[in-house]
Amino acid sequence: MQTVGIIAEYNPFHNGHYHQIQEIKRSLQPDAIVAVMSGSFLQRGEPALLDKWTRTKLALASGVDVVIELPFRFAVSAAHEFAYGGVQTLIHAGVDTISFGSENGDATSFERTAEQYVHHETLIQAATREQLQGGSSYPKAFNIAFAQYVTSDLAIEQPNNSLGFHYAVQNAKSKRPMRVHTVARKQAHYHDPALYDSIASATAIRRALFSNDIHNLHNVVPHATFETLADYEADRSSFGRWELFYPMLRFLLLRQQSTSFDRTFLMREGIENRFLQAANSYDTFEQFMRYVKTKRFTWTAIQRMLVHFLIHTPSDPSNAIHYARVLGFTEQGRAWIKEKNEHRSIPLITNPKQFDDPLLTLDCKATTLYTQVTNSLSHCRSIQVDYAMPPVRL
Repeated sequence: MQTVGIIAEYNPFHNGHYHQIQEIKRSLQPDAIVAVMSGSFLQRGEPALLDKWTRTKLALASGVDVVIELPFRFAVSAAHEFAYGGVQTLIHAGVDTISFGSENGDATSFERTAEQYVHHETLIQAATREQLQGGSSYPKAFNIAFAQYVTSDLAIEQPNNSLGFHYAVQNAKSKRPMRVHTVARKQAHYHDPALYDSIASATAIRRALFSNDIHNLHNVVPHATFETLADYEADRSSFGRWELFYPMLRFLLLRQQSTSFDRTFLMREGIENRFLQAANSYDTFEQFMRYVKTKRFTWTAIQRMLVHFLIHTPSDPSNAIHYARVLGFTEQGRAWIKEKNEHRSIPLITNPKQFDDPLLTLDCKATTLYTQVTNSLSHCRSIQVDYAMPPVRL
């Protein structure tokens, strides 16, 4: 079976995602589409809007055949580690082609740029560190260093191109690289705050939801997504957002010994003092973040630190991928899961009971925290919902 892989968050699933899937089917005609999707927390260091099983169901209803969970350790990481986790999961699962959205829809430009980057990677990393020592944030430092060694017309600072570039790099560095395919962005930019006729960014959709403006979303998301969003909070579940987690974060920060922060993944020396001062002074997450934000650390980098603090992610988590956790599948996806695939090098599991791995343990901790705070999946009798929830089947 010929398969195409997507790395996504589906936060929430919208018409732009549907457009990508339809373009993949039109141009590549794959036997199955496999999405590696973030679980309970996201790359920007935020809780997911909807729980991972609800998002899985919406993806399957719109053309995805298999949804695999991106391990939490990679899902809440900088772009290059997010890309590494997603690409390696697809490769080890036996996927043939990776597809992602971009500004220009030109896969060759991504492959050429990635090859140049890999060739100069050591020099670019050294130049990035030099920029960081001068006080630049990581994204700014990396872009400056990148421009010194890579000649490309690919604007990697644009969000749609940035992740695609990192996917192409991680793919190029792999022992069994996948074919690369990209779909040109249609209308809305990645973080565009406006709602267009039929395509809107996930940022704009979340902003409308949090402003109680859901009636304006029916044109920018598939019907199944709109119905789910309309019913979600009525079903006693809360949309995931930092404000719900802030009371717990604040409590844990104030009882924490400052000397123990260095045992948390991504935590940077010195910022713990600002965390403690802000937790002691501010009642809202917005106020907290505005106090701790500095020129050196981006808003999203700080949020990622805080998520890993909540989950107690160790400072040096494993980056070895030994399994792929399947969250859901269609009948076509089931056929792909069952096929004998010579390129598949890891087991596909449907329940954490089937495998013992430190990354899987972190996934379960993250989901337990998420579901307890948001009251999602309240019908599940077990607090450890990962062990109780079966995969979604369509």
